[in-house]
Amino acid sequence: MKTTRILALGLCLLAFACGGDDDDHDHSMDSPTITEVSWAHAQPCNAGTRSDVTITVTATDPDTAASALTYSGSVEGCTGDITAQTSTVSCPQAAPYNGSVTVSDPDGHNASKSFQIAVCADGQTN
Repeated sequence: MKTTRILALGLCLLAFACGGDDDDHDHSMDSPTITEVSWAHAQPCNAGTRSDVTITVTATDPDTAASALTYSGSVEGCTGDITAQTSTVSCPQAAPYNGSVTVSDPDGHNASKSFQIAVCADGQTN
């Protein structure tokens, strides 16, 4: 029992000495940030007809490579989901469409952004 406690204490001290969690580090600053969501309609795009819309999400994270971020989201009234930095959805081009996207890092931090796609109009939101 005494050996187990000494071993546990030694491992705890080793973790601290070798760069274990540092209470002075603000982990809230390690969250992703969505800097822009942009969209472009496939041509030709005509009101009242189904058309593809390519959505690009630009995000950064101070401690995670862009390739390690994950994306999830959708656009109401359109088929297909946002599952990557660049995704394509198909919309019937009958009304403006509300969308939202969430970007997550491997540590469980995330950021979300809402946007609205107009009929056959390319655009972006910051």
